[in-house]
Amino acid sequence: TSTTIPPSTSKPRYSIKDLKPPKYAGGVLVRNADAVDQWLVKWEQTFQMCEIIDDRTRIEHASFNLQDVAHRWWRKVVKDKQEPKTWNDFKVMFINNFVPPDERSRSLDDWFFVAQRNLSVHEYADKYREIIHSIPEEIPDYLQVHKFALGLKDFLRPLVRREKCTTLSQAIEVALV
Repeated sequence: TSTTIPPSTSKPRYSIKDLKPPKYAGGVLVRNADAVDQWLVKWEQTFQMCEIIDDRTRIEHASFNLQDVAHRWWRKVVKDKQEPKTWNDFKVMFINNFVPPDERSRSLDDWFFVAQRNLSVHEYADKYREIIHSIPEEIPDYLQVHKFALGLKDFLRPLVRREKCTTLSQAIEVALV
């Protein structure tokens, strides 16, 4: 006999308060891709642990934890009625405001020119994922797969293309075989 487990009707195990989410001040020392990315990733983890999926609630919690320069930026966004509608829109606005343009364009340059060369497939995949992760704009899956395949050594490229991979994970898996 098999039993099915009903969906959970209990409250999430964690509350935002339990997890002590990070604050972000937006000063000169934290205006960089790493600091912004760490703050956003920590919030993503917090939302997952607290089972918060609603965009509006996510934006409210994250914006409540802005301080100093970042808080003043958010007050202006609200005052100018430019509030984002989705969590992804919030992340893009946040990145565009707190990651310097030269750093954002450097990530795109890195993506355009990354290639396997003398790296193993595993090392290339790690480097590629790291670069993709540092780009503030959302890159569609088909472009991620296409560019990953272009950067592979000549003998591996046709393997990935032949499999018609639709996600980066699939393309990496095929290249690793």
